[in-house]
Amino acid sequence: MEVLIYIDLLLVNNKFRISLKKPKATMLLAFGFLFISFNNIAQVNYVQNPSFEILDSCRDNLNFQYPPLYWDTLRAGGGGGPEICSTCATWFYLKVPYSGYGSFQIPKTGNNYCFYTNYYPTTSQLNREYIQNELKQNLKQNKSYCVTYYLSLLNESKYAITEYGAYFDDGSIKTTFYGTSTLTPQVKSPIGIYLTDTLNWTKVQGTFTANGTESYLTLGNFKSTANTSFSTMPIQTNGVQRFVADYYIDDVSVIEADLPAYAGRDTVLCTGDSVFIGRPPEVGLECIWFNNNTQIATGGGIWVKPATTQTYVVSQNVCGLIKTDTIQVQLKPKYTGTVSITAQASPSLVCSNSTVQLSIQTPTISNYTYNWQPQNLFTINNTQTVIATFQQNIQFTVTAYNPPTDAFCPYSLTATINVNAKPTYTLTPKINLTNTVRCLNDTLKFSVINTPTASGVMYNWQPFNLFINTNSTTATALIQNYSYYFVILTSLTDDLLNCPFTKKDSIYISLQDTCNKQTVLTYELILPQLISANGDGINDEIIIQLPNTKSATLKVFNRWGSLVAERTETNPNPSTPLRVTWNGTYKNQPLPAGTYFYVVESVNTNDEQKNYRQFVVLVR
Repeated sequence: MEVLIYIDLLLVNNKFRISLKKPKATMLLAFGFLFISFNNIAQVNYVQNPSFEILDSCRDNLNFQYPPLYWDTLRAGGGGGPEICSTCATWFYLKVPYSGYGSFQIPKTGNNYCFYTNYYPTTSQLNREYIQNELKQNLKQNKSYCVTYYLSLLNESKYAITEYGAYFDDGSIKTTFYGTSTLTPQVKSPIGIYLTDTLNWTKVQGTFTANGTESYLTLGNFKSTANTSFSTMPIQTNGVQRFVADYYIDDVSVIEADLPAYAGRDTVLCTGDSVFIGRPPEVGLECIWFNNNTQIATGGGIWVKPATTQTYVVSQNVCGLIKTDTIQVQLKPKYTGTVSITAQASPSLVCSNSTVQLSIQTPTISNYTYNWQPQNLFTINNTQTVIATFQQNIQFTVTAYNPPTDAFCPYSLTATINVNAKPTYTLTPKINLTNTVRCLNDTLKFSVINTPTASGVMYNWQPFNLFINTNSTTATALIQNYSYYFVILTSLTDDLLNCPFTKKDSIYISLQDTCNKQTVLTYELILPQLISANGDGINDEIIIQLPNTKSATLKVFNRWGSLVAERTETNPNPSTPLRVTWNGTYKNQPLPAGTYFYVVESVNTNDEQKNYRQFVVLVR
């Protein structure tokens, strides 16, 4: 057995769904929950595809072998059953607006309508046809429903009938009831009123109370052939007449009779904007809209674009039950101002890794919401004035949002400011000895390379008491053997070319005095006064060289007189100087920068005790 299955993606109950259909049954599989909502109001018509608009495709033969989505047919005989007349059809018999044998009819809504036979005056029921719809959900027990559908007689029909019915059940209705059925439709056209209009659409409407099992709607003639009342129609001018009662049908709806009217929630609209109010337009939902007691539109919902604050009223008619609802659309003006940012100082004077203060200039309302970016640079974000950690060459952005209670329409304003850094001095200065020395008490000449080009740089040569001139890229000093000479470079605060910086370098002088011709070398005792224990390998420790010394103990005291370091050294070869060192630590832990006092207690080769004292500055 061949089963035809095809897929439709459509909007049902405000959700996209995939429909898998075959000729007799319709199966639905939810495909996600992508909501398309008008004011979050659900579909009110229980009939799905009520005007036959959703087809699998447009075919030359639009019979119910390929029924519209959610529709099926009950047919006693063979053939294709009911037909769909459409503007997309190519066969003249089904082409809208001309369909049938020269008939003219336009759809009640949309582009399509259904066409099928409702009466055939023979003892055989094989040409009687019905259409059936799978409702979107079961009807509710003891709930009253308004049922509406529109009919138009085919011009070539010889007969017009009465009591055209709508029957609701659980889908168990069968074709065997033709001609012998005792089924009574819950809603039908009036008895004795023949549906003869071939030009206009005749409205059939009625109410009934559901028992809660109804999930299908079947439309057609529920009278047997013998019991069908009919009226004979005149022959058309084209001379064609069919011995049947064929009807077009369109716009089928089943709506809860007590459905409340809905105009929408009161809303605020910006001047010049539009808003949709009410329910989504839907087959069977009959509404009239008023503004200032004047009718302005029809339909479940409408788009409005008021110039001032307006009140709209919707009047809803469900099987003669009139209900109304009101909505106010309040207008707010749009804000036409701007937002701007200022920095605490000229952006060109800001250095990286420092902070900058940014301030909002407009708008200045305190309860606005401010979003500063890059967000991770701000300690506090939602304020008019913020402090940001500066990064080199960065753009700061702020977006200001007005609060819901503001007099203006909702908006956001964005402003940016570029903050660029002064150049940062990244080179490492280097001390060079520019002259050759051979004897003690000679003069040392130094120069510094890799210096910044800015003029506002201070040069601090140390030890200060040994230098003849300082604060320049060159300096001269007396020889202090076995010791460090160093320079500290510091930029001035008013330097416009460089960010503040401190750089330093040192050079160690160890001179074998070739001017002394004695066989036994003598050494000058030097007590260092500064140590920069920062791990750069330069002047990281004090070095004391003691000539003709057997042993020595170095004791270091802090400014409060507490012993913070002690070290004893012995000399296995007293003919060479004994070295005693201190690297700025106590029990292998670095001591803080500051001024310390040290004492050297030594024993010379003659077993004489010699003591030396000196202050030392520890820097990091």
